[in-house]
Amino acid sequence: MLDPDADQRGLHELADETAVLQAKLNLRIGWATIIDRPVPAELYDANAKLVEVARELREVARQALEDEVFQQGVHQAELAARKTAVNER
Repeated sequence: MLDPDADQRGLHELADETAVLQAKLNLRIGWATIIDRPVPAELYDANAKLVEVARELREVARQALEDEVFQQGVHQAELAARKTAVNER
């Protein structure tokens, strides 16, 4: 059985790990710049991509949470409607 909370945590953890990797890469790019070493364009591209991936992972996690909350609301409304129908009989 799927655990939405575990999925949420997993997505957030992955986003956090991606952000840490991006920060480390950014730091190394900064050090290279300080000591006047050339930095390949691919490192800048990878750095930007890591920022984008972390943002996308957080967005997916947020949307999944919204979907879960919506589904819980639908379920509660269905239960309330059934309860009302039973009480009206």
